[in-house]
Amino acid sequence: MGVDALHTQTDTVRFPVQDKKTRYLLTVKLNQRIFCASCRRLPWDKATAKYCDRTEGHGRKETRVVQVLSVSHLDFPDARQAARITRHRMDT
Repeated sequence: MGVDALHTQTDTVRFPVQDKKTRYLLTVKLNQRIFCASCRRLPWDKATAKYCDRTEGHGRKETRVVQVLSVSHLDFPDARQAARITRHRMDT
């Protein structure tokens, strides 16, 4: 189950996780200040799964870095992993 940042609520995931036994992917943005802050405090420097992509085109250079962490203490129902996507863009 994937939803946009508006639905990043604990009540949103209870039904699919507890009743339907499915997984979820949620986007965390600044509209969830406390949860966003707890995600930022995760030990991203210890991420074992990393991916980096560099592209050039349309008058810019972009670098995207994806990091994935296994989590057991994130304050969200049944959360097992957290991913962070960082994008750097430079106009050429």
